[in-house]
Amino acid sequence: MFGNNRGLRLFRHTIIPPVYMSDESVQFLPYTATSLSVVGRGIFMFLLYRNKSTNSLSLLFCVLNMGSASMWLYYSMQKDDIPMVVRSSTELALLFFSAAYIIRNKMIDQQHPVPPHQLLPT
Repeated sequence: MFGNNRGLRLFRHTIIPPVYMSDESVQFLPYTATSLSVVGRGIFMFLLYRNKSTNSLSLLFCVLNMGSASMWLYYSMQKDDIPMVVRSSTELALLFFSAAYIIRNKMIDQQHPVPPHQLLPT
């Protein structure tokens, strides 16, 4: 794009100026990111429970994220990155429970179809 690294460095630094922090000043970052991720997954699970979700897209979301969380778990274990191990293993467990809950709701819906007189017109 620029022909040399100097131009790319200048371009990058004009958009995102370099921030020089010591390891101590960013030590809280992985744990904060892990906490936010787990809280976000908890909100997702609460909404699944509240809405009694049977949405196939929610199930696809869970399955794809389980694959991603498994890869991150393997990678973080190889790197001995404890915050990422905690985050990935927690996310994997919560996604498993979410997927199981969606499948359970789908099975219940198939056993008890809604009578035609209770269907809303579309």
